[in-house]
Amino acid sequence: MNPHWLRVLAITLLWATGLLTIGCGRPQADRPVIRQESFRQDRGAENRLRLDARVSGGRLTLDRSDPGLLYNLDLRWDAANMSRRVDFTSGDTASLVFTLQGKMPSDDTVHSILSLAPDIPLELMVDTGAGETHLDLTGLNVDRVNLTHGVGKLKVTIDEPQETVCRSMDIACGVGEMELRDLGNLMPETIDIKGGLGRAWLGFDGVRPGRTQAHLIVGIGNLDIELPADFGVRVLTAGNVPDSLCIPMEHFERRAGAYVNPAYRDARQVVELSMKPGLGNATLKIRD
Repeated sequence: MNPHWLRVLAITLLWATGLLTIGCGRPQADRPVIRQESFRQDRGAENRLRLDARVSGGRLTLDRSDPGLLYNLDLRWDAANMSRRVDFTSGDTASLVFTLQGKMPSDDTVHSILSLAPDIPLELMVDTGAGETHLDLTGLNVDRVNLTHGVGKLKVTIDEPQETVCRSMDIACGVGEMELRDLGNLMPETIDIKGGLGRAWLGFDGVRPGRTQAHLIVGIGNLDIELPADFGVRVLTAGNVPDSLCIPMEHFERRAGAYVNPAYRDARQVVELSMKPGLGNATLKIRD
């Protein structure tokens, strides 16, 4: 095995062990003091909203807000063992910073529900830890999204095609499970994914026309990509397909240094994939 990847594996395993055992050897947590709070901001003259959300534990739900609201945050948290920060800065480009850090209770007590205005371009930066996160981007106007995923479970859904263009989606996978559904309703111009120790699944169901350039770095875990047969797909590889990349060759032909499916030339939705192999596996599936 390549010495570089041995070092990467060792560092990643140590990092994962540290996350999974956080709190060991520390004094026992104080008795929980559960608080419920709500924060909201009415829609004003803002032309853009930047969100920086960092949540170390508990459940996080993101969806669209009611008409007239820029954002609404309903928060249930443990004030004895956690700290929270909610800062809003108004302006043409408004900013919302939300952090929830600390040791969460063993039960399902901590829950953050964040709703954002559907009629304003959004730049989303979401960093999740050991909890469960569901980002429902349906009906939102997502311009850019940056996701960093820890040891919990992250799910992204887009049930309806977005009217405006999404410029970019950057994803850093951790040791947990990540599931991104309905990416064909978002069709970001670029997707950059850095694989981790866990499993990531990307599904491109959806009907929004567009072309996506996807750059994938396979980590130590598994990365699965599923596309409908009517999508145009082009897979760029340097030379032969590496062992860590599984491509259904019955759907592709070699052309000009890439693997191309029959729908590539005339499809309204096109995904171009470039992959850098790692210790894990990447599997591409074409669904008939």
